Amino acid sequence: MLTIALEGIPKAIEERLLADAQSGGVPIAEYLHDFIIEHFDEAEDRQIAESSLDDRRLPISGLQMRRELGLKG
Repeated sequence: MLTIALEGIPKAIEERLLADAQSGGVPIAEYLHDFIIEHFDEAEDRQIAESSLDDRRLPISGLQMRRELGLKG
C-alpha cells in the first residue's frame, strides 16, 4: 500500500476535491484513489500520443506517395 501526504496543495483545490467527494457520496480517500487512477491512465495515453507525434514524417504530396509505393505517377 502507498501512503501519500498532500501537503502544500492550494486550499482552493483541497476544498474542491473534498466537495466533489462529498457530492459523490464517497470518502475522500476513495475519491482520490479513483481520481489518481483515472488521471494516470489519461497521462499515459497522452504520453503515447505525444511520442507518436515525435515519430512523424514530413508531409509528402500524393505524387511522392505514389512513387514511394511504386505506382505510376
